[in-house]
Amino acid sequence: VPPHPVPLAPARAAPRPEGGRPTCLLFAGDAKPDKGVLLLPGLLQAIAAGHPDWDVLLHVNDTTAWGAARKACADLAAIAAQLPNVTLRTGRLPREDYLRLMEAADLMVCTHEPGAYARKSSGIVWEALGLGLPMVVPANCWLGREAADWGAGAVTAPAWSINALAGAFDAARRQRPALAERSAEAARRFLAANGAGALMD
Repeated sequence: VPPHPVPLAPARAAPRPEGGRPTCLLFAGDAKPDKGVLLLPGLLQAIAAGHPDWDVLLHVNDTTAWGAARKACADLAAIAAQLPNVTLRTGRLPREDYLRLMEAADLMVCTHEPGAYARKSSGIVWEALGLGLPMVVPANCWLGREAADWGAGAVTAPAWSINALAGAFDAARRQRPALAERSAEAARRFLAANGAGALMD
């Protein structure tokens, strides 16, 4: 049984300008534990402080966060305020602002918990595929399988931990040109098969 086309398939409005500082999108979406928000304070410190030549973007919708997730958001805001290469957006973003945030990145890190996403999809991977964005993905879950199915440029983190995700980011950073080329080709395939028009057809 073939899957129906994915309606969520944004395309880049314009190519990324060349010669600027490389940018990592570390998180985008709701501040939920299964999306990895509890790892973010330590991971932000490891990536942003460990790689001051990179800019780091985060969108963390904290409006519904509670308990440990709310504390992680507060810790994250305190760390972000001390690092000049970090931009943290909170609350709900209009769709256009959210997509522009994704388009500003050269690489995306997916912090999703593998057990929760073993058989559950995530729209952020489809968005990254459509935008031709290389990814760091956790092992043994849907996100990595979907990136592999489309042939996108992705590096797999062998474990769901700060050290493993930071190590995978470092590997992806060093392979960025090759990953970007693969992701651009995957975007062409993905956009040809998906989108609202393809679904209606």
